Amino acid sequence: MPLSTKYIDQIGKICQIKSWFEKRQKLVLSIFLINMQKKISMHIIKCKQFVLMELVFS
Repeated sequence: MPLSTKYIDQIGKICQIKSWFEKRQKLVLSIFLINMQKKISMHIIKCKQFVLMELVFS
């Protein structure tokens, strides 16, 4: 096996691992963002209910 082929194979493997990690990070980030959106939405709903109750009882 020529020396250059050996290094090219290693670089290819490193690039595959790097892209795999980047995909995982994007997935984890998107899940985190979706969860944050849900929490924010729930908070907004709670606030709206509170405001409605204030309006009804005032």
